[in-house]
Amino acid sequence: MARCKNCGKANRDGALFCQDCGRSVGSQASALVGGPASAVAGSVGQAAGAAIPMVSSEPEAVVPDRSPALAHEDRLPALPQVAASDHAACESCGTMNPIAVSFCRSCGQNLNLKRQPQTKIACGHCGHPTPAGFMYCQHCGNRIIPETANRPVTPRRVSEPPKAPLPSPAPAVAPPRAASPEPSSARDKGGLRGRFVLLRRDGSDGEVISLSGETCDLGRATHRCLADDPYLAPRHARISVSAGSVRVRPLDQVNGVFLQLREPHELQAGDVFFVGRELIRFELLSSDERDLPAVSEQGVRVLGSIPRESWGRLRQLTTAAVSRDIWHLSRAEILLGREEGDVVFPDDEYMSRRHALVSRVGGKVRLEDQNSSNGTYVRLRGDRDILPGDILRLGEQVLRYEP
Repeated sequence: MARCKNCGKANRDGALFCQDCGRSVGSQASALVGGPASAVAGSVGQAAGAAIPMVSSEPEAVVPDRSPALAHEDRLPALPQVAASDHAACESCGTMNPIAVSFCRSCGQNLNLKRQPQTKIACGHCGHPTPAGFMYCQHCGNRIIPETANRPVTPRRVSEPPKAPLPSPAPAVAPPRAASPEPSSARDKGGLRGRFVLLRRDGSDGEVISLSGETCDLGRATHRCLADDPYLAPRHARISVSAGSVRVRPLDQVNGVFLQLREPHELQAGDVFFVGRELIRFELLSSDERDLPAVSEQGVRVLGSIPRESWGRLRQLTTAAVSRDIWHLSRAEILLGREEGDVVFPDDEYMSRRHALVSRVGGKVRLEDQNSSNGTYVRLRGDRDILPGDILRLGEQVLRYEP
């Protein structure tokens, strides 16, 4: 008795193809019967007068060992003997096969093709029509189960070895059509309007926030990836799209929205900017503060440093809502950095060696980033158009806009 390695079906001695799945069993006959497989195949070929099909040299799928060494109860009982009158000749090679056999034991021909009307059913895996007598789909090789035909079936697991299709010519399957590009009108009628990519501490890309519709709010209550930031308001900023432009509007009045500088920015009195982890506010001095008179106490002039004319100051803001350090500006250029400059922050690991420059040219004051690693950010005073590649800072979150 030859057992199929593919489906485990017990076949009659001398069968070269499994009665249920059609796979070749000639190479394993010797292991189950006790004699060489070539002798069995030769005797069958001489009796039928047909050429013996070649057996593929490729290794077959690994199946559990079901040799006679297993326990007695694991063995399948021998098939009952079938009378000679209950045999039918294979129309392909002429071999006599029992009526209950689905495939010819000599050539593997499907014997059910002539016994059933040539109706076609839809494969539950690929949907293509296949003759009703086929046990496997002509197009995808999936096993056709009668009770599940004409309706979708669950795809087999990746770990399951694929079943080989029947050796019948299959028509060429047309390649899948490429997805058509999204029409531009879809973007104008509520489609995707771009996205924001969250930047991690190391500068790598993190989670993505896709924009859709005419407006999109960003805040602690709008997106899960922003929910853990205590410096964000429930709705911190609003992104709107109109006439092909994308604008950001600050909704939070406590911490606001910051934009990373790409070019020199003209500072106005009260502007707040980020350098490293330091939050700085720029202030202009009034005439009363610039020209302070000398002070005398008890008829004695107070001793002190020689006064210098100052035109502005920088005030360091803290999370306690109080000022920490104040720097009066008297020179035309003031450099801020971690190691070099007029104002240094040696303990700020997010500050570059030379980070930003505040300069006064004529009556205007400019803030310019010095190619720092983490950039310089200025708080927005109102609505602002954003361009592809612009970087926003909301609370502790840094986001890059991409169209």
